[in-house]
Order: sequence, then structure tokens, then C-alpha cells
Amino acid sequence: MITDKFNLRLGATSRGEFSYKRYFATVSRVSRAMLKVCSTTVLLLVVAFGAIASGQQQERVCAIARYTAECEQLQRGASEVVCVPVQDSVECAQRIRNGTADFGVFSAESVLLTSSLGWEGLTVVKELRSSERIREPVDFHTAVVVRSSHTGGVDGLRGLRYCHPGFYYSRTHRWTERVLKHFERLVVPVKCEDFNTVTEIEAAGTSTFFGESCRPGVWSQIPKEDADLKEKYSKLCALCPNVSSCSYDDVTNSHQSALQCLERNGDVVYSSVLEVQRFFADRTAIANDFSYLCPNGTLTPVNGPACYWMSQPWPTVMSSNAKAIQISTRIEAWLRNSQTSSSVWETAVIDILTRHNTDKIVAASSIQAPVAYIRPHRPLPIPSDFCQTTARWCTTSVEEQDKCKVLASAGLTTGVYPLLECNNPTTNRINCLREISSEQADFAGIDSNYGYLARQSNLAAALYQETEKEKYSSVVVLVHEGKGHDRFEKLRDSKACFPEFGGIASIAFVNVGRSRGVFDRNECNYGHLMSEFFSEACAPGSRDDLHDASGEHAESLCALCRYAEKPTPRELGNYQEDDEGLNTERPNGDDVEEPPVEGIDPALRQNDGVGSSVDRNLLCAASDTNRYYGTRGALRCLQEAGEVAIVEAQNLAEHAQFLAMNASDYRVLCRNGSLAAYTGFDVDEECYLTTIVDGEIVVRRQWDKSDNIVHVLSSLDVYLQNDPDFRMYNIFGGQRNLLFEDSALGLVSPQHAELGASVKNYIRLFENIEDCQNAAPSTTIAPGGTGGRAAILTVNFFLSVVLAGIIAWRL
Repeated sequence: MITDKFNLRLGATSRGEFSYKRYFATVSRVSRAMLKVCSTTVLLLVVAFGAIASGQQQERVCAIARYTAECEQLQRGASEVVCVPVQDSVECAQRIRNGTADFGVFSAESVLLTSSLGWEGLTVVKELRSSERIREPVDFHTAVVVRSSHTGGVDGLRGLRYCHPGFYYSRTHRWTERVLKHFERLVVPVKCEDFNTVTEIEAAGTSTFFGESCRPGVWSQIPKEDADLKEKYSKLCALCPNVSSCSYDDVTNSHQSALQCLERNGDVVYSSVLEVQRFFADRTAIANDFSYLCPNGTLTPVNGPACYWMSQPWPTVMSSNAKAIQISTRIEAWLRNSQTSSSVWETAVIDILTRHNTDKIVAASSIQAPVAYIRPHRPLPIPSDFCQTTARWCTTSVEEQDKCKVLASAGLTTGVYPLLECNNPTTNRINCLREISSEQADFAGIDSNYGYLARQSNLAAALYQETEKEKYSSVVVLVHEGKGHDRFEKLRDSKACFPEFGGIASIAFVNVGRSRGVFDRNECNYGHLMSEFFSEACAPGSRDDLHDASGEHAESLCALCRYAEKPTPRELGNYQEDDEGLNTERPNGDDVEEPPVEGIDPALRQNDGVGSSVDRNLLCAASDTNRYYGTRGALRCLQEAGEVAIVEAQNLAEHAQFLAMNASDYRVLCRNGSLAAYTGFDVDEECYLTTIVDGEIVVRRQWDKSDNIVHVLSSLDVYLQNDPDFRMYNIFGGQRNLLFEDSALGLVSPQHAELGASVKNYIRLFENIEDCQNAAPSTTIAPGGTGGRAAILTVNFFLSVVLAGIIAWRL
């Protein structure tokens, strides 16, 4: 169904990832061979220690991209270690479990995540402590400080003035939402009624429970809601030095700033034990006036042993269960050698483990499973449906559901609401649109080519996937050279080829045509516009139930597709000599097995039963059973039967080369109505009809909880992309485009202050449809809940006319 991004786009994958796959295959074969021989734990240990003695065995350490130089050094001398490139901690854990890596570094949050997922086969073998605090048993404790005169325990906190270090997150300030809100969530009663967003539920509860407070930072990842909440619950900013911005003067050390509230009549502060000790070390005169409030309601002096609310253990080195003792022993040897007369490779492996001696390797209390390491410090979080806000994510494969489960667990461990629930896989993305529309699911990530169908299903965009620049989706108009099609107006009554009806190519063409006055601006039926303008077309899908539920699209939109089965005389033979007499073999569908169209849901492919059940015109099927489907199919249509093709520009030259199309026989018709300066398939960006992002996150239109989706996904982006614990947009388990497009760099909400041009172009594509239909609020923007969402004004009819006039004047 989806307009194709063929496997040629694998070229966008880095070279390092290709070598990584070859390495993956090699080490997998080695691992399987070893497992056949080493069938018991005892034998594994014997072999391991024998390998240490002989110095022959190389251990495999996970290494993210920042350690490229160190990995090169591991290839020198008699190195006992080799790098296994990974993108994040989750992939490292997967590789250790499947035997393609032996050990790696894991943050405390990553250890918590693998424990929450219930992944077995991993063992903590070392701790990595800060070189400045090597004697500290944990990374940090959280504590609550109150006045020593406080009475009533936890219940006595009601109405007191409260100061919080703030909701900030960075590489140096890695307190997740679960840590930052741990105290509040234990003491503040929750009232679910009258609120739609989780952020307002929590802000309202905190405002009701405490008196004037300072609770700075980001309350909501939606800028408009964040500002609205701080205005509505201004009491939570009243104690801040900068009330208008709800902030402290010094944001570089917000813990100290929060503790300074105690000197401005503050009553309660949530901070780290270390910062509390530092604060009162400089204020011994007032130390007796304050105490730690313990979770059981008792008080202890701040100048004595602390009682704490939560602990965070140190980062670790984890290995496979089978190699735990061996890896631990070898690390100790490498560490000793690196401190004396080490080899360059020993220094390199210690640099990878300690971040260039920022951390120090310390023996763990015992070699133990991740869950056993975590449990003494903080409990594994238990899923709970917070105020019935659980959001259901539609998935289309087991692999996609597995990735979803990782993100759901990450949301649980980082403490981000709402809870994510991964639906059982449906057959394809179109069914996801139906499930969301029928309230069987709440949201899904879709390719931009599903945008038209999503809006036909009464769905809206909650977030857009910002895309790598070189992977933008761009649309061009391609015509035969010298055939007189040198203006948009002259395309009337021509034979047109589209990758798919309703894809961005067809929508972009109609929008540009309407702005130039080529199409009737009062006609809102895009299918009717196209059928009236072109004499014949091949717009795959235009006659099936998915694209044309009413069955009103004209037969002419499929008429040209008949040549996919019965090619015209223009079709080239299998062999033809070029101008120099060279034999140019042209592959065709009978001679070469083409790769399936990348991104097409398996349920829409040949022999899956879906196409035959929904297509009223099989020759016009929107699946790879149709030779004219997708970008390559539209080019084949142009080559064999058509006069103009409207296609995506990505990999256009490669597709044309596959089809043996002569570049000098074709020319691009640019957006301004003129022909490109040169023939061929490589054109200037100014010629594109539009350039848009690759995907979006869609929800039901007018859904009052859509802001929750924005908040949870944006928060996960913030919490997981640092270090990194999990690259949520990247390849997962060797599979591409799961949940998001691999080209995604991040997510941006419609009301973001600085929307990129490609995002604005995508919004504009569908605003034009809505302007034409004189619709109510825009379906390219999901209206928010009570937190409020800013509507982006649609381009009205007057501005469209002015724009068309400017373009005409420039011509």
C-alpha cells in the first residue's frame, strides 16, 4: 500500500553497519560451534581458564560509536579483546544473550531496564564508580529535608512550602522522572476526575497538597501545555526566585538552589543526600534547625546518618552468565597491567570500560543477576493504569511488538506516564489505522505515504518524525524529453503514472496544480480532479476499498495500468544496442526477481490474500503484484505506456538505471512550471513539488488524551537518547522501520516553536485538503486535552490566490 522506499535505501545505512552484519554472522557461527562442544557449565569454565592461560581467546566487548579510536587500538599486538559495534545498551544486552558479544558497560537505568524486561543470561561482574567518590556504595540517595520542628510525619506535609530541584535531564543530570517524582508520588493524593493529561493530574495534585512552592523545569514536553500549567498552578512557582519563568537563579546546580529555599522560608526540600551534606557543611549554624524526614515519618538530624527515599546503584559491567567469572578475572588482569607497563590494547579496553578513567572499576559485592543487583537499592516498578490513561500502541509484527515492549518497559522504569501497552500484531499498517479509528488502539507511527488514508480514517497527527535531510521524501514530475509537456497546463489529457493513489506524490501534484489554477479549486474530490485532467492514468489503489471506500473513483484512473500485463510496443526488448553498439540488457519482471517494495506490509504482498479480497480492479492493485506500483513501477509505466510520472525523488537515478532508462530521454518539470535545465534524473531541490518528513504519529481526531502520547514519546526521547540506553528510532534486532521510520531523528509536536521546512510542508499538504473541504479544526493537528494545544492556522483561500499570482508573475 505504501509508496515504496526500495531496498536501495539500504545504501543510507552506514558502512560500519554493513561490516557489523558480516561480523555478526561470523561470531554467531563461532558461538554456535563453541556451544556444541561446551555443553556444561563446568566444561565452559575449564575451557575459559585454559584460554586465559594460553592467551588465544579474544573476548568481545560492546562498543558504541564514540569508541572507534579505541577499537582500532584493540587490533594491535597480542590483543585479547575485540570490539563488537553496538548502537546502544539494549543491543549490547541482546548480543550478550545471543552469544555474539561477551561483555559491556551498562548504566544503572539500563540494568533496571533489562531487569524489568526479564531478560535472562546476563550477569553483573563489576561496578563503575566515580573516580571522585569511589568509596561511596551507591551513585546517589534521595532525601527529604524538613524543619526540625516538623510534626505529623508524612501527613503533616500538607500545606507546607515545598522546593524541588527541578525537572531537567542531561548527560550530567541523569535523574529520570521516576526518581524526580518519587517523593511526590508517595505523599500526594491523586485526583483523576476533570483532567485529561497525566501532567495536569500530577501538577494539580501537587498544587493542592503543598503550599507556595518552587517546582521548576519541564512539566510537560508540550510547550503550550507546560506554559498553561505553570500559569494555572502558579502556586508551584511562587517560591521560585524567578516567578515568571518558574526557575532558580542557578540552574547548573539546581539541588543547591532548592536547598537555598530553606533560607527563604521553605519547609520541605527533595534533594540528594550528597547535596544536603554539602549544603549544611557550609551552614553549620543552622544545621540543628533541619532534619531528614524518613519514609516512616520519623526525623533524623541532617548532620548525622541520612535516611533516604530512593537509592541509585552505580553503572556496571555485565557479561554473559557462562563467562562471568572469566570476564571478571580478565578485567582485573587488564586493569593491573594498564596501571603499570600496559600494552596499547589494554589501555584501550580500560578506556572503553571507564570512559577514559572518568570511572573506576570496582569489584561488585558479588557476581549476580541484574535484578539481584538492583533490588537492594530500588524496587522493580510494577505496571499500573494511572488514572486509566494507558495508551495502546498498534503493532504489525512480532518484531515490532518486541521493540514496543522495550519502550513500554523503558517508560515504566523511567517513570513516564502514561503506561504504554503493546497490542498484539495486526496484519498491516492500514489495519492499524482502522483499529485506532475504532478505538481498539490509540496510536501508531506511520510512513508519510499513509497520511492521506489516515486522515480519511478521521485520524490526526500528534507528532511528526523529524527526518535526516538526505532522507526527506521529495516529489518530482518526470516527462519524456521533446514531447511538448513543458508546462503543467500542457499535461492536460496526457497519460499519467503515479506510484499509488493517495500517496504523497499524487497529493503533492494536486496541491501544486490547484495553486497554479490547473485544477478547479472548488472541487474537493481529488480522484475526480485527476480523472478529469488526465486522459488515462495508472494510480494503483484508486479502485480498491482501502483508497476508495465509496467506489466513486473513475475507471480512467486505472486504465493505464492494463499495460502492466500487456505492454505497449514502446516497451523495450530484453536486448537492445545503444548508440555505441554495446549490448544493454534490460532486466524485466520475467528475467530478474526484484526485491519487494520496502515498507509494504507483508499482508499486501502477493499470495497473502488481502489484495484479492479488496481490489475491485486487480490490474490497479496497490501491491507489488502490480508491475506499475511504487516509484519503480511508475517509472516502468512511464517507460512503457505513460507520458508523465509523478514520483518520489529518492533513489530515482538508481531505479531508472535498473530499468535501463536513458537519462537523455527524460526531463523533470519543475514546481514553477518550467523544465529543468538538463535532462536526467538528478535535479535541483527547487524543482521538487514538495519536500516532507518521512513519517508521523497518528491518533484519533479530537481525542482528548492525545497530549499524553506527545508527552510520553517526547519524554522517552529525552531519557533514552543520552549515553545511549536505547536508540528508539534505529534498527532493532536487525529489522528496519519498526514503530518509527529509521530515518527519524526525533519527534516534534505541531505547536513546537521552530518547525522545520519539511514538517511545515507536510502539514501544508493536508491543510490544503481541509481548506478545500472547509473542514472544522485541522486533522493534521490533533486537538489537545485540557492542557490545551495551539492550533496552526491553515492557509486560507486568499493566501493561496496571492501565492499563485506571485508564481505566475515570476514566470
